[in-house]
Amino acid sequence: MFLSRFLLAPISRLPSGAAAALGRSAATLATHPNPMWKRTAIQGTGVGVKFTATADKHTVVTDEPVKLGGTDSATTPLHTLLVALCGCEQATAAFISKKLGFTIDSIDMQIEGELDVRGIIGVESVPARFQTVRGTALVKTSASQEQIDGLKKEVMLKCPIANLFTAAGVKMEVEWRKA
Repeated sequence: MFLSRFLLAPISRLPSGAAAALGRSAATLATHPNPMWKRTAIQGTGVGVKFTATADKHTVVTDEPVKLGGTDSATTPLHTLLVALCGCEQATAAFISKKLGFTIDSIDMQIEGELDVRGIIGVESVPARFQTVRGTALVKTSASQEQIDGLKKEVMLKCPIANLFTAAGVKMEVEWRKA
């Protein structure tokens, strides 16, 4: 609840409880010249290519297929990264749509990341990251396509994981359409 209020409200109008949770008044937050950091942490252990982490009270596991030395017991780190992107965009869209005055029933996302594997094996001129993420996000809502376009723009500005992709130079080619 706090996070949704934080993302939705102009910082000068944060509820007093939200401001108190941050240890500052809303007026102070609006004019604060320094970053207001939120730390997110995990703890984990890797064996071979498999990694198991705890985030708060949840366990996340990544693994590789057998042909890459794994046991194929969980999604790959790259798949997990795409899941994290979609999950972050979904949550951000839910918060922002309320601010924009409409609700989202669901978003069906189908995305794929494309990378040049030469980067993974060490070719210096090739980045070891996704070059492009493409796909579709079908938004089930009573909102218009114009509102969905505005929502996508806001999500791309405010979603921390989408920001990481964009800052890394990944081409984001995900079309948001009304379902």
